[in-house]
Amino acid sequence: AFAMPGPWWSAHGITTVAYDQRGFGQAPNGGLWPGDDVLRMDLRDCVDAVRAKYPGLPVYALGDSMGGAVVLSSLGGAEPLRVDGVVLVAPAVWSRTDMPASYRSALWLIAHTAPWLTVSGKGLGIWPSDNIAMMRAMSRDPLMQHETRADAIWGLVNLMDDARRTAAKLKGEDPPPILVVYGAKDQIIPAKPTDAVIDALGTNAQSRRYEYGYHLLLRDLSAERVWRDIAGWIETGTLP
Repeated sequence: AFAMPGPWWSAHGITTVAYDQRGFGQAPNGGLWPGDDVLRMDLRDCVDAVRAKYPGLPVYALGDSMGGAVVLSSLGGAEPLRVDGVVLVAPAVWSRTDMPASYRSALWLIAHTAPWLTVSGKGLGIWPSDNIAMMRAMSRDPLMQHETRADAIWGLVNLMDDARRTAAKLKGEDPPPILVVYGAKDQIIPAKPTDAVIDALGTNAQSRRYEYGYHLLLRDLSAERVWRDIAGWIETGTLP
């Protein structure tokens, strides 16, 4: 997710520290869902490690897609994430409250009767980005998961539920500054739950919708505009 924007941000004075979340990439137990609390704990540990390595520098947590749900849900609870700002990129916030009953029922059934079964997005006609070269390279990447276990999808939906609840609870509180960016052509996360989260966050968040943006907003053909806006917001606290 950060192979493209990371070097650009580095050239503009922002260091990107990225890690493979448990169950993904080169992290242990590939394909297995580690649990929501474990993902949030890892994020807090990473923030602590970054603060120790770069003392005195502001630290921002950027979550892309599922990472956005991890970051957002980490802002609540007994030990909220302590950062100088939060960036949510096409956050995974499609909770059960937004899903048709048929989706919820089918998910419960397969996750509780055949959790080892895997599913993929093949044949659905969904385009995650307009960057065809990037998607072709991603399809050949041996560290990419092209199929997902049913129990992992169940875990992801639980995480999205947590993120939606946290967004609602933050109204009236004093969380760190939040930026939400998303694409109008996102075919993975529907616009309705994304708009609902932005409305729930209220004055706690700034947001920007990109008319030509897809779900992989940081890797689209027009991604540099998003990188620039995020960098500008980090520098000034306001969208350029």
